[in-house]
Amino acid sequence: MDIQLVVFDWSGTIVDDRRLVYETIAKELKEYRKEIEPFDEWLTALATNTSNLPLSTFFLRKHGVKYDDGKIYNKCLNEVVKSGVKSIVYPDVMEVLEYLTIKGKKIAVVSYQPEAHIKKEAVEEGLSMFITKMIGSAFDKTSQLINLCEEMNVKPKNALFVGDMVPDIKTAKDAGVTSVAVATGYHPKSLLLAAKPDYLLSTLSGLKTII
Repeated sequence: MDIQLVVFDWSGTIVDDRRLVYETIAKELKEYRKEIEPFDEWLTALATNTSNLPLSTFFLRKHGVKYDDGKIYNKCLNEVVKSGVKSIVYPDVMEVLEYLTIKGKKIAVVSYQPEAHIKKEAVEEGLSMFITKMIGSAFDKTSQLINLCEEMNVKPKNALFVGDMVPDIKTAKDAGVTSVAVATGYHPKSLLLAAKPDYLLSTLSGLKTII
């Protein structure tokens, strides 16, 4: 398989930011005088979001809030980050990015999370040097993947998208790129398997067996 471009989701794929996202959505819900469920129940509820909705929008609607322009989420995210809640980079990320770079692969990120936020995390964690392009606030990941392939002069069949949720698998298939699911994030392995990705990995380091 001649893979030239590797595109990663960010949340649950590069970083474990479940606690950060939970605290952000909790703060966002309070803006609407709503209360979020306990963290363990929230994690269980994640498995019911197999739509293309961002997690914040999904949980706002779950709690009866229909309007969401993203501005309140961004404000709450910045406040939670300032309070000291941080994402945790998965332990094998650096070695995988180094491996792909040595192999001469182009590396990009497409994420729902705000672009300024993921770029800041990438710089702080020493990952930005490996990544050619980072696209945040990507509410239509399929279009972003298609455009990214065109921009980088890579045919979709020579690209793959790595994500941790069922919508990421669908996104890859719709964009015509190879779908790789990694069971380290928001959706459990059983749910990912049912979505029939081209590859299902237990950890990100499994990419080295594909490329």
